[in-house]
Amino acid sequence: MKIELLYELVIRDRHGKVLSRRCGKSRSFVKAWLQLMFAQMTDVSSTIKDTGGVNRTSVTPHANNFTIAGAGMAYGLVFGTGSTPVTVEDFQMEALIAYGEGAGQMYYTYTEVSEPTVSGADFYFTVFRRAFNLSGGGITVAEWGIYVRFYTSNNYYMCGVRDVLDTPLLVPDDTILSGTYTLKITE
Repeated sequence: MKIELLYELVIRDRHGKVLSRRCGKSRSFVKAWLQLMFAQMTDVSSTIKDTGGVNRTSVTPHANNFTIAGAGMAYGLVFGTGSTPVTVEDFQMEALIAYGEGAGQMYYTYTEVSEPTVSGADFYFTVFRRAFNLSGGGITVAEWGIYVRFYTSNNYYMCGVRDVLDTPLLVPDDTILSGTYTLKITE
C-alpha cells in the first residue's frame, strides 16, 4: 500500500483559459500533522505549535481537529512568497499572502474538500481553493500549503503541509490561481 500527497497549481485568465499548470508530488507534511494525528488517535495529550508560534498543550481527540474546509485565512489552502526550504519544524508559511485586493494581496475563496472517491486501486480525496489576483500587479508564489484547525480549550490553527516550489510561479494581475492537493492511498 502506498500513501501520496499530490499537487496541482493552475493559473487561468478571467475567461478560464489555462495560462500555466504545474503538477508534482508533495513531500512536505510537517511535524504538527503527525502530532495532531497522534492526538486524534489516542488519549495521550500532545503539544502542537500553532501558526503564531505558541505551543498549545493538552491537545486530545476532538471533533474540530483536522478541519480544513472553510473561508478566511486561518485554515485551509494558503499561498505565500517565502522560499526558505521546508523543514519538519515549520509551523507557518514563511511569507503568507494576505487576503484582499491591495498590492501583494490575493482574494481567497472557500477551501473545499471533496468526498472520498474509489477508482480502481486508488482511494483519494482533494483539497481545493482559488485565489484571485486583483492587486494591480503580478505576485510571485513560491510556497503553499494547508493550515488546519485543532482544538484545546479553544480553536487554534497549525501548518500541516508546506511546499516550496523549485521554480516560483508568477501569478499575473487579473488571473486566478487554483491549488489542489490530492491525498491518495493506492493498494
